[in-house]
Amino acid sequence: MESEKKLEAREKPKKVVTRVVRLDEEIDKSLEDISRKEHASVNFLLNRLAYKYVELDYRASKFGFIMVSSSFQKKLLEYLSDEKVRELAIWDAENLAEEFFRFFFQTIESKDVIKTIQLHSLAGHYPYEEQIVDGTRSFVLKHNRGRKQSIFYQEYFGCLFRKISKVQAIIESTEDQVLIQIPQSIE
Repeated sequence: MESEKKLEAREKPKKVVTRVVRLDEEIDKSLEDISRKEHASVNFLLNRLAYKYVELDYRASKFGFIMVSSSFQKKLLEYLSDEKVRELAIWDAENLAEEFFRFFFQTIESKDVIKTIQLHSLAGHYPYEEQIVDGTRSFVLKHNRGRKQSIFYQEYFGCLFRKISKVQAIIESTEDQVLIQIPQSIE
């Protein structure tokens, strides 16, 4: 997956620090099992865990995020009409995004909208693929939570790009994925 490759690339620091950690025996055994199943070193898994904790989990807990299953979230959106899903997404982008950006990124800039796409992926909302072709930067978000989730992401990210980047993103969606296209110049 493209987003996994980006995560792996980010996890390779320029300077490596050696640190000794003590793990509960059960945790160590679980890491060894996962390591074998995923064909990845325990060191890689520990770096991945630390990266996710630093970049997401620690801040998310301070910001007040809660974890819900994707099936629960899908069910909640099913109770709303398409128009109500759009209203909710726009409300979220207009009322919570600025506070979120200041808390997570300490800025409110175009690059933060892109970071938000990446952060949602890190949080497990969706894997995504990113590519640049002929001056257009494209993101494909593959969420597998149905049409209403596609509507939500379409409105949410569309609103963020309009409000923060001052760009009208081209956004298309299908049942379980969303394509976002913006000018490559937006960093």
